Amino acid sequence: MSPITKKYKTLSTIFFLLSVLVTICPVGFYIIKAFTEGTAMEKLSLGCFATVALILVIVNLIFKLHLRSAIWLLVIGIYIAIDFIMP
Repeated sequence: MSPITKKYKTLSTIFFLLSVLVTICPVGFYIIKAFTEGTAMEKLSLGCFATVALILVIVNLIFKLHLRSAIWLLVIGIYIAIDFIMP
């Protein structure tokens, strides 16, 4: 493997990890915020959406499909728990 190929492979890995962090960190922050601020019913609905999203992620990883639907389910659950997401 040439040096330039190694460099680009390293950069590709770094940017992939950064894109995953940019997707996961805001969702994780709002999940924690929703669980601390929500009522019992809102926490239950967020927990149900998070469980369904986790199941979809596992199925998507097994069959190597897209992960987009799980993220939207988490956003819907956060929206139910926190009435106004935008600061």
